[in-house]
Parts: sequence; C-alpha cells; structure tokens
Amino acid sequence: MGCGTSRGADVGFVNKLLFPAPEASSYASWSFKGELLWVPLAQYRSLGEGSLHSTADDYAFPCRLLQCGSAEYLIVFFHKNADDLGSCKPFVEKLRSCLGVHVLVVEYPGYGLCSSSSNASAQQVNKHAFAAVEFAQTVLGVPLRRIIIFGSCIGTGPAIAVAAEVEVAGLVLISPFLSVVQIFRLHIGSVLSKLISEQFQNDVLIKSVRSPTLICHGKMDKLVPFIHAEQLYKSLPCKAKLVDSEDANHHTNLMQDERQFVAPMRDFFNLPGSSLTDGLRVPAWAFQRRRHSDRVLLAKEAAQLDRMEASNSLEQLASPKVEVCTANGPPSGTRASDEVSDADACSLKANSGIGTPCSQRLGETPCGGDMAQRGLLSQPELGCGHGLEALLKILRHGCGLLSCRG
Repeated sequence: MGCGTSRGADVGFVNKLLFPAPEASSYASWSFKGELLWVPLAQYRSLGEGSLHSTADDYAFPCRLLQCGSAEYLIVFFHKNADDLGSCKPFVEKLRSCLGVHVLVVEYPGYGLCSSSSNASAQQVNKHAFAAVEFAQTVLGVPLRRIIIFGSCIGTGPAIAVAAEVEVAGLVLISPFLSVVQIFRLHIGSVLSKLISEQFQNDVLIKSVRSPTLICHGKMDKLVPFIHAEQLYKSLPCKAKLVDSEDANHHTNLMQDERQFVAPMRDFFNLPGSSLTDGLRVPAWAFQRRRHSDRVLLAKEAAQLDRMEASNSLEQLASPKVEVCTANGPPSGTRASDEVSDADACSLKANSGIGTPCSQRLGETPCGGDMAQRGLLSQPELGCGHGLEALLKILRHGCGLLSCRG
C-alpha cells in the first residue's frame, strides 16, 4: 500500500497499537479441561481454489473448542485485540448456551499461551484464521456450509479475510471498521495517517463476501463510528442485515439486551439447528502441544502460575471465601450444581427450539484499556487536526487505538 521506507518502517509501530496483547496469559494449559486444542499452522493451505499459500512450519497455536451436543453449526470466533482465550471465556460460553452452537475460539500470535516466534500482525493473524477454519473443516469434519465466522472489533479483520475467500454458512461482525488507515485518520489527523501502512482492508474485501452477513454496531460509537458499519453493509453483494443500537457506544455491551444480538442471530441464521451426529470428534493429537514451542510455552505457564498464586494470596487476605483454580477440577468452593450449568443450558437450548429466550445476559464486559477510558478521545485536538499531539498522547500512555476487552 505504499512506496519508500517511511511506510515500511511504521509497520511494527502500527502492529503494537493494533495488537496490545495482555502482558500475562489469563489462562493456563489446564484452564479448559478437554477443550484446549493445538491447531497446526500447516493447516493453512488451500481453502479456496489453490489461491492460498502453504506452510511447512512445524508450529501449532492454541484454540478453545466448546462443544454443544448435537448442534448443527460451529462458530469460529475471533476475539478483540486486548483479549485472549481466557478473558473472553464468559462471552463465548454464553454464545454456546444461548444460541445452541459449537464454538471454536482462535488465539492470536503472541497472545496467551501462543508461543509464536513473531508478534501479532495482520498477516500472522490471518494465517491463524485460515488454519483454524481449515482445521474445523478437515479435522473436526464440519463442512463450510455449517461454519459461521464471527469477528469482534479487530477480529472483524481476519473474519472478513476468511469470508472473502470461502463461502460459509454466515459472517457476523461486531463493531467492524472500514480500514486501519481510516481509523487512524479519525484519531490522529489526515496528514499523519498517510504515513500509516494498511493492515486490514475490510472495505475492499467485503465486496468479495458471498455468505449471509449480520452486522451489529452502536450508533454512539466514537472509537469506530457507526458509519463504518453502514458503508460495509452497503458494499455487501449478498444477503445482509445491519442491527444498530441507538444508545450504544464502543464500550457498551451489545449483548446485554437480547434484542440487540441474540434474537437477530437466532432469526437470521435460524438457530439453533440440529445435526445427525452427537458432538464433534477430536483426534488425540489435537490436544498435544507442538514440539519446538514447549520451552517458551512452559516459561509462560510458570509466570502465569506465579501471577495466579500471588493474586490468590491477596484475595485470601481480603476474604476467606476465595476460589482457587486447580489442575484437577473447578475452583474450590464451587457447588457441584454450578460445574455444568453452561453445558446443561446448552443442551436444553438445542432441544427446546428457537423461541426460548436467553435467561442470562451474554457475559461480554465493556471494552477497556483504550484511549477513551484514559481520556485520550475526549480531547478537542482530535477534532481539530492536531494529529501530532494525539499521537504523542498515544505513545505516552502506551495503549492501542483499537484496544478492546470483553
């Protein structure tokens, strides 16, 4: 997207802003018993008509597979840029229980236990995205017609990239953006934004999507304005629906009101469905870590264990009723009836029909850790073309332009 060295030199800087990975993993290898899979990057092969590149890299990345009985559809989920498999746990579990679907959550390079030799970038994240969908199709045996691609915030980038290459059951976009450059233009000014290299060209790739697409966006969103969703919606050449929320901003939990997301999802994709098979069959090797990454991975787990123990010690000082995660089961103090609540809810949902309302709000927390929460988006210079001051504030605070949690 550019010439000379000025554009190439900014790639690392832009990647750090777009992918502010949590300093420590919020999960360990024992966090998701029977659900943590290791997807080989070698799966990144030929989803389309041979248009994708192959790789011989002997490397695998973590994904979490949440099964839901005889569900017909599998959602491949791409999380926000300040999340990892652990921090998005409440949200994806509610996706499963409220919609009656399997969910495969994809980890990004450098996030959580993903011991990639390189940090996250659009190219590396897209490789994970294609590999995960190929894994779902060829290893888990889920045909493309039963796969729904789901992206939230920065996750809409890899979601659109995949849907532009292959036709699937559907595409779901939460708070999508047109392009990285257009977001930078809004927040640092048009002059400085010309120095930014493009990472995700959603506005271009969306025109190649052929799968039914559902877009959800808050009208009061100041970080990624609602007009981004509107323009993407107008560019879609296929069946599509745009769900807006009058009072929602970028930090609003769009899932707290069933009418904003759960009901549109059920109606648009006719969920939940029912498959002839009872669950997905996962080969034993998919639960095993890959070879050369073990040393880095074990170091990450050791650091995470120390952090968890320190946190638990502080909680014990404040309250005698502390839940301690163990490798052999649920947190101590958890009632037996709580251990399978989500699985039971999922099973009931899958067998009760479409009209059953979700009794719990989806557990996505508001976006956090970004410029708006630190007062960076409320400054008048952002609307007056003083891009340099805004950029300096970003550098001083060390946060990402699209940093979202939930």
